[in-house]
Amino acid sequence: MRSRKSSLMPVTRRISSHTGRSSFKGRWRVGCILIIQLVLVLIYLYFIYSSSLKTSGGQSTAQSQLGRAHDAHPPPPLAPEANAEAAARALAGVRIKAVASDTGSWNSVEAVVGLAAHGGAAVSVHFSGACARLVRLKRLALKRANVQLVIEEEEGDDDRDTSSAPQGALVQTLDEYVSNADDPHDILLVAASASAEGTAASQRAICLGAEVMRRASRTPSVTLFVEDRYASALATIAKVESSCGPSADRMYAFLAADNTAKDVLIAHSTYTGRVDVVGAPMYDEGVRQRRAAARGAGASKVPAALATDGLLADEWRRRGVLRKMLRMDPTRDTLVLVAGQTTGTAQIVDAVCHGLKRFFGEDSGGAAKGRLGKLLLLEHPRSPPSDRAAAAAARARCTATHDVNLTNLGLAKEDSAALLAMRSEEWLPVADVVASGYSTTNFYAMLQNRTGVVYMAVPEIMHQFRNDKHLDMMPEVAAGAALSATDGDEFSDILELVLWSRWLSDPKTARLAPWWGAEAMAPGVDPIRRLREVAGKRDALLAVHDGSASVRAIGVMREALHAR
Repeated sequence: MRSRKSSLMPVTRRISSHTGRSSFKGRWRVGCILIIQLVLVLIYLYFIYSSSLKTSGGQSTAQSQLGRAHDAHPPPPLAPEANAEAAARALAGVRIKAVASDTGSWNSVEAVVGLAAHGGAAVSVHFSGACARLVRLKRLALKRANVQLVIEEEEGDDDRDTSSAPQGALVQTLDEYVSNADDPHDILLVAASASAEGTAASQRAICLGAEVMRRASRTPSVTLFVEDRYASALATIAKVESSCGPSADRMYAFLAADNTAKDVLIAHSTYTGRVDVVGAPMYDEGVRQRRAAARGAGASKVPAALATDGLLADEWRRRGVLRKMLRMDPTRDTLVLVAGQTTGTAQIVDAVCHGLKRFFGEDSGGAAKGRLGKLLLLEHPRSPPSDRAAAAAARARCTATHDVNLTNLGLAKEDSAALLAMRSEEWLPVADVVASGYSTTNFYAMLQNRTGVVYMAVPEIMHQFRNDKHLDMMPEVAAGAALSATDGDEFSDILELVLWSRWLSDPKTARLAPWWGAEAMAPGVDPIRRLREVAGKRDALLAVHDGSASVRAIGVMREALHAR
């Protein structure tokens, strides 16, 4: 039986017979043909391998990849910078008490408390409400061991032993903590909160602090009221005024997060005392960590389009790992992260989904040919059952084509649980566009230099916003520092703006713009220039959030001690 010859033999024989077996030119042509065929085979195998990775999900290595992408235990706080060290040492020996009732209020003072303790101050923190419950559930802990934890006992928790406190913690009521003559304080740091229980706790602490000052036979203590975000202190000040007198007489100063917070306070409250714009201490560590990361690895390995959108090298690596688990390409596909609110989440999902279908669907005119657009909803932790049910119905209308379900990815149980436990700000490197009503997630995205930050001004959100914040529009949108959409069509236009800006700013994808349909952009619209204008206004708005808010707060505390 005749042996089967290679398919390359006829080609080789023809070339050899034409030029002569010993011809150098013939051998060179044969070599070129072999190399070209080998390269084509390797390219084919590479695409087969890449496709298999997308569809298989990498089950065997998902747990280890997720472990690198998401650390369940956050890193320890960065060591204070030189100026922070010097400021904190000025409070050595000063007795400081802090009061927080929910995670928002604790976030507003945690960095200040930690810095003061680092400098040698005698610091304690009283947790009530949600903070106390989270401590007993071991879901909240102090980052610094030299801060004394005091928690308030709560009744009605029959599913756990509330009589026991974490090791080293004390159990006291708020009244006992603030008014204890055997444990006096020099500074009382009260954290503002917009929640009902947080408002009640901060109002009670301010009034108790004023009573302690009135009764003091020694040098009186001072009270500082710290706000995490604009308008969160308005309810507390109103309660203080109605229960124990003028708020300006009950505290030394109000520490505002930014000029917007100061303006809202002056316009919508009766407070007439001192206001210091120090920035929001809750953002200090994140700003400093990104600054350190940018000085280190930088963005050298990040695609040009994503690097200009603020993505750092480590975030690019995490994006690749998590995108693989979501069955999405890290560069070609588009993910919209939706941060839910306590109400109106369904309207946001409907608008985002309509925008995705309009841009990526059949009526997109081929502008997004070969690309995938999806949304990932992260519901608000205090979202009521009615809002969650409405949001679930909106996701069902969106269909699986455009909706990411974290519980239905075919991952190991541990991986799914870890994904569900991730905080909204940890998802930011994975997302291309971040959409919310007025969640702090949007603000975190702006701090990370993301241009695709969209405030969804849908009817329910705007109704709640005006009631909560006493403003007609989100300050970030009013300042031109972020984008806004009122419905799905406007969100689709924003997708077009953000994605074309990204694709056109990358030389690798800009060449393909005509094939993708770049002519679909509105005449006269320059997406790159438009988003650069937004970025410039964003940077101006966020200038006060430079990682030094805690240092400025410590400065006000020093002034308070000298003035008493």
